[in-house]
Formats: sequence, C-alpha cells, structure tokens
Amino acid sequence: MVLNVPHVFCLLYIRKWPVPRPPATSPPLSRFARFRYQWQATYRLWGNPQLISVSPDSNTTSDTDKSSQPISVFLFLRLVKLPIYYYINFEILPTLVAAVFSEIYPEDVSEEKQILLRRWHDVTTRDFLIRAYVSVIWVWQSVVYLDGTNAILASFFVSIGLDRPWDWPPLFGNPNSITSLRTFWSRFWHKIALQPYTCIGRALARQLNFRSDSYECKVFVAFIVFGLSGVSHGLVSWQIGRDGWTDVWWFMVNFIACLMETIFLQHFLPAFGYQRELKSVKESWLGAFIGRVWVFAFFFWSVPKWQYPAMYKDALQARQMAVWSLIFSKMITSAERG
Repeated sequence: MVLNVPHVFCLLYIRKWPVPRPPATSPPLSRFARFRYQWQATYRLWGNPQLISVSPDSNTTSDTDKSSQPISVFLFLRLVKLPIYYYINFEILPTLVAAVFSEIYPEDVSEEKQILLRRWHDVTTRDFLIRAYVSVIWVWQSVVYLDGTNAILASFFVSIGLDRPWDWPPLFGNPNSITSLRTFWSRFWHKIALQPYTCIGRALARQLNFRSDSYECKVFVAFIVFGLSGVSHGLVSWQIGRDGWTDVWWFMVNFIACLMETIFLQHFLPAFGYQRELKSVKESWLGAFIGRVWVFAFFFWSVPKWQYPAMYKDALQARQMAVWSLIFSKMITSAERG
C-alpha cells in the first residue's frame, strides 16, 4: 500500500501517463480483444512501480530491450535460489548464531547498548560480535525475503505466459559493486520504490524552482527519496506495533552520510589538486577495500540504533514466554507428583 499509492499518484497526476489504447487494426478488434488489451495494459502499469518494459510513447510495451534467456533457464535460475536461501537462512545461520551467542538476551540489545562511541572502552567481545551480526544480517534477510518472493512471483507469471523473462530483471545488484555508501544504495540495493519517489522529488523540486540539472536539485531529490523511504518503512513499523521514528531517523542519517561522502570525495579532496591520484585509488582494490570498511563501520554504528529497539522488545517477550513456560511446566510436574 505505501508503495502502490505513491506509484499510482505519480503515474496519474505527475507523469500524466496516457490512457492505453488498442492498436488500430482492420477489421477492428472485438469487444473481448479490446477488454483483454486494456486489462493487460492496466496490469503492466498498476503493479509496476519500476515501469519495466513500458513506455508512454507506445502506451504498453517498450521495445528498448527484448534480449532474454530461454524460459527454462530463467525459471531454473530463479527457483534454484529458493532452497539455497532456505538452507542458509533457516539451517546454517541459526546454528551459527547459537554457537557464537547462545542466545541474544534483552541486556544485549538494551538502550544502553545502542550507544557505541561514548562507551567504546566498555564494548566487550560479545557486544562487538552482536553489533557486527546485526549490522549485516538485515541486508541478508532483505535479500532472502525480497529476492525470494521476487523469484516465486517471476516464475509464476512467466510460466503462465502473462509476463516475459525481461519483465523480471534481477532485484539486487552485484555485491562487488559496493565500494561506498552511495554505491550500496545506487548499484546494489533494490530499486523497487526509486521511480515513484524520484518522480515526486523532481516534481517538488520544480515547484521550488530548482534547475533540473543543478547539484542542489540532485541533493534535494535524494533527500526526498530517502525521506519517503523512511516514512514508508515507518508506517509499516507503526502498523505492526513498533516505533516508526527510528526508520525515518535511520534513512535520513544515510542521506546525510551519502551527502558527506559526496562532498568529501568530489569537492574536498579534489580541492588539493590530487584528482588523478584520487581516481587511481578509487579504481584500485585498495579504494574498494577502504570503501567497504567505511560502509561496514557506518552500519556498525547506525544499524543497532535502528534495529535494537525492536530486538529488545522481541527478546523481552521471548524471556517472558520462557518464564511462563517454566512456571507451567513446574505446575504440571507438581500436579503429576501430587
């Protein structure tokens, strides 16, 4: 809902997408054929926030890229991921977590544990390992659930002939493309909501008289995209009974970090006249390594502030359930002995 509403709003009121019209044929299409065409056109637009394989010029299908692998290969590559995701996520990871942490207790993810820099000298090995785990597990779980669902839906709609393989491109990019926080969001992370959020951002920028190709306009649009992402995640969190402000805070912190990264790499360092050396380092393995360390360090600091409140609530509920389970088991044992 929080994604479809901005998509439809952008499609109808900002982009003003033309009404799909059946092609003129002789003899004219039957009523059923016209209905089928309009239904397919509506389907391709309504549930397609990335606007894949559609164009306002042709009303329905874009002819820009028809290259595709055979359907059998497409289905195999999509479905083979599901057992791999399942085995790693539900067999390997729980065993690994149990071996390393035994269990994550409320004290491990309390409000005090969210703080890192001010209590760096008090961080234990257990704290470090839990923070490191939380810093990356949210990425893995997003890939598993989003890409797994995408694989199931893609296989279904392609197998019944409603979609073509090129209508379902990969959802996430190559992890090797992560060399900075900006490339994490622009090259690796999924772009499901990028089109409608960017459309809204550019519409607001026009209302504020930003020049479309200016640096200020790009910064403002990025601000709107991150802001809407935070609000959409926050609405979902509020719906399931969690604090949604942490979602808004975390996405805005990512925007600020990306902006500072851009200013540092594209404006501050080049001001010293080392553009060639900077470019060489950025394109080398050392630059990629430093960039990935920076991304991990940023998530190591920020993600627990975002994820720990919900984890604390879940851990507290799990402890209470364990206590009640122990009480009931002792009552049953006493009753059996009596």
